[in-house]
Amino acid sequence: MTDHIVGFTSTGSKRPEALFGEHSADLPSRMVRASGCHVWDDAGREYTDYIMGLGSVALGYGHLDVTRAATAAVEAGVVGPLAPVLEEEVAAELCRLMPWIEQVRFLKSGAEAMAAAVRLARVATGRESILGCGYHGWLDWCQFR
Repeated sequence: MTDHIVGFTSTGSKRPEALFGEHSADLPSRMVRASGCHVWDDAGREYTDYIMGLGSVALGYGHLDVTRAATAAVEAGVVGPLAPVLEEEVAAELCRLMPWIEQVRFLKSGAEAMAAAVRLARVATGRESILGCGYHGWLDWCQFR
C-alpha cells in the first residue's frame, strides 16, 4: 500500500512537524531509497512523492537510462581538470538548435549556475536587486530578509 503525503519533499522545511503539526508523529523523517516517484522511509513504508525534487527529478528517481549515463560518465572520469569533449559537442548542438546563442557555459551545479546567472544579470543591467520566484538554492543572494 502507498501512502500519499503531499509536500513530502517541501523545501520550506523538511521537518514533518513544521509541515503537518500535531499529525507529524506517523510521518517519515528520512528516506532510505527512492525509485520512480516512490520513496521508502526507514520503517519500510512506501510513499508517492508528488513534488519530485521540485521538478528537478522529472524522469523519476533512479531512472535506468539516467543512471547508466551517469555511471558511464563517472567511469570515464568526466569530472577532471579539463573540459570533456562531450561538453563541446553539446555546446555546438545547442548553438545549432538556437542560433541566437552567443556563448555556452557549463557549470558543476545548479546553485553555481544560478549564482552565475545573477552575477551576469547584475552586470548586464547595472542593478543590484534580483526578483526571485521559486526555489533557487541556499545562496546568499536568494535569501529574503
